[in-house]
Amino acid sequence: MCIRKSEVVFILPRENTISHSSYRQSSDAITDKTISALSNNFEMFREPLGLESIAAYLRQRNLNVKIFFPLAQEIEDEEIIEYIRSHDKISFIGFSVLFDRHLEDALLLSAKVKQTGIPIFFGGALASFAAREILTVAPWIDGIVIGEGEETCYNLCEAVGTGSEWRNIKGICYRDNEGEINMNPLADKIDLETVPPPSRDFLDVLKEKNIHSRIATVYTSRGCPESCTYCTGNRFSELNKGKRWRSRNTKDVVNEIVWLYNSYNVNYIYICDDNFIGYGKEIKTRIKDIVKGIKDNRLNVTIHCECRVDAINSELLELLKEGGFKDILLGLESGVQTMLDRWKKKVTVEQNRQAVRLVSQAGLNLKPGFILFDGETSLEELKENIIFIKEMNLHKSPHFFDLFNPIEVFKGSELEKQYSRPLKLDEIMPSPEQVKLFVKTFCKYEYTIKDARVRLFWETVSPIIDRADYYINYKVFSVLMDAKRNKSKKLIPFLGLYKKWKNDIDEVLLKTIFYAIDRVEHNNRNKIKEEINTYYKTIEEKYFPNGIETAIAELNV
Repeated sequence: MCIRKSEVVFILPRENTISHSSYRQSSDAITDKTISALSNNFEMFREPLGLESIAAYLRQRNLNVKIFFPLAQEIEDEEIIEYIRSHDKISFIGFSVLFDRHLEDALLLSAKVKQTGIPIFFGGALASFAAREILTVAPWIDGIVIGEGEETCYNLCEAVGTGSEWRNIKGICYRDNEGEINMNPLADKIDLETVPPPSRDFLDVLKEKNIHSRIATVYTSRGCPESCTYCTGNRFSELNKGKRWRSRNTKDVVNEIVWLYNSYNVNYIYICDDNFIGYGKEIKTRIKDIVKGIKDNRLNVTIHCECRVDAINSELLELLKEGGFKDILLGLESGVQTMLDRWKKKVTVEQNRQAVRLVSQAGLNLKPGFILFDGETSLEELKENIIFIKEMNLHKSPHFFDLFNPIEVFKGSELEKQYSRPLKLDEIMPSPEQVKLFVKTFCKYEYTIKDARVRLFWETVSPIIDRADYYINYKVFSVLMDAKRNKSKKLIPFLGLYKKWKNDIDEVLLKTIFYAIDRVEHNNRNKIKEEINTYYKTIEEKYFPNGIETAIAELNV
């Protein structure tokens, strides 16, 4: 079929912070102030691999694809609209809405872009899970691509580009002429053998901005067949028909890593698979082939991957280590069996313990995936969870602060059904005020911590943890830069105190947490917050006699 309109425009929206009670949960949106950190901080590195995979698939079929990254490119909406108006072969415009932080900008920018008269489609995980709600409130959006987008987007190009009917395409949610929202049958999962490696438009943009990233994201498999209630990866696997987990050809994976290494001088590979080890009889062969390819090509790279605790053993970890796999994220989630069972993890606490030991014995860096509590957690469970952290030395991890977060409820997860609340949705105007209010209401799941003792513990301890995290990971760095520029005479003494405090902060906070548990468990609750804050302040004053705030304020006086 001849396609008259042969160009597609994709847009990765800017990120906006969704307000949470915890500072750390609210501060992880990438902004214009943090974009430069992408070159050396893989925790903040969000290369839109799904979008780039669709782009590569369409380009392979002789379609032109333009991707805008407004934040990284530092461009205004008007520049995007001007490009669209000046190109008359654009069939549709697609917005990648992966998670809640994308939604606000996607709604506002898409309303502006709609003025060009070109069809607008959303896609991505959040858009897939919230398709009906988004179409209800935003009448300017024509449809939502559900699940994996390569084949569905190609079919959209073919239909829209030739003026044919597109509303019968599988994997599309749309609004009909009567205003009714319809969900078409799910599309089939694509054969990964037919999908080329993702394009690297994002890395090219960073290079143009003189941000020389040494990091690249790679996927070696798609999907997850597990049942964890808090996760959306397993639910996303159900949005297309077919096997819930499948892997790429290992030669293709190795060739892609070699190409990234040679073309972009990459030295850190972030594998974004939900479970890198995978499933089936050929697990070991798959891993061996990837490791052999990396070794044969003499690639000096560090690789990050995520594994289930029941998928690893000492032999497998030694094999990974040979291939440069040094950073292992283990989905521990909890050291309490009742909590693991409640979240349908299908593992035991002993398996968690054994996995931590194996990673340590292999000399690999452990990043523990961990949830401190949920709305059902009792004080006894909370205490047991914290004892597990201590016993397994998880607090010695560089990712210490990530251990102390409550469960987060994501749209599309099984947990969402437990905490969902009825919302009356009406069409909104594409104004910043209405969009922001909708996003805040729609994306924030409040839940009650049923055990009053756990609630009191968290209300007291969370601000202390947030404060320490703020100073260590955000505030002090900028203050030190100012002090260095101003040649402050107090810089060297401050650095000595600060380094000691930073080195000890894991033990200091864990000690405070155990003290708080004890007070909540045994004491009169009327003065507990004051007692716990005084306890922590007394410890902090051993490092900073007048408090860290005063020490920082005096640096540049």
